[in-house]
Amino acid sequence: MIKSARQFVEDFLPYNRVGFADFEASSFPTRAKKEGPGVFSYPVQIGIAQFNANSETFASCIRPTEKWEKRGFWDVQSEKIHGLSRQQLASAPKACDVVSSLNRFLESNEIEVLIGDHEFDRDWWQTLISSVPKIAKPKVRFVTWSDIAYDLGGALLAQSVDLEVAVEAAMSFPARPPWLSKAHDALDDALYLRYAALKTFCRSYAAYRRSFRPAKA
Repeated sequence: MIKSARQFVEDFLPYNRVGFADFEASSFPTRAKKEGPGVFSYPVQIGIAQFNANSETFASCIRPTEKWEKRGFWDVQSEKIHGLSRQQLASAPKACDVVSSLNRFLESNEIEVLIGDHEFDRDWWQTLISSVPKIAKPKVRFVTWSDIAYDLGGALLAQSVDLEVAVEAAMSFPARPPWLSKAHDALDDALYLRYAALKTFCRSYAAYRRSFRPAKA
């Protein structure tokens, strides 16, 4: 018997084998392109939060490669947002070491990375991966909120999770998670993406079940 829609989503669905990824970067890609042809934005921090709330996380700053420093754009406004200076990044792990560590993390936890269907996240991911061509690429999947909602919705419907359970799960999420301390930290933002996915889905599912509830005689 499914006692909680939230428990079911966190513990039993295939999504507990994936992790939400988020990046902090040297600038927004749009601002970098304004600097001229070939100028780009590069990632400076990555955070991954596994969908299952009891699972491990991954986070690392990223030392810029020589190419990034020569052709990449460093925006002081972005630095104010994420709080990472170029001096701090000079002693961060190299991009190749970050990808190697990420591969070990994903393999040990048997998960793949979910990256939001947003051009910024895709740009930063591709910039990171293309800088280390001799290292195996981590398994990633680019998804939308609709993809997640569709998968979760189908699984819950198959298990006949009822309205009362769905509503209880939806109401268990406050507007903002109390543990979210930093507004622009890659890991905190990845944790928030997972939280937002759960909250949005449970509330949508509750509304869906309510719309199909038989009218009282």
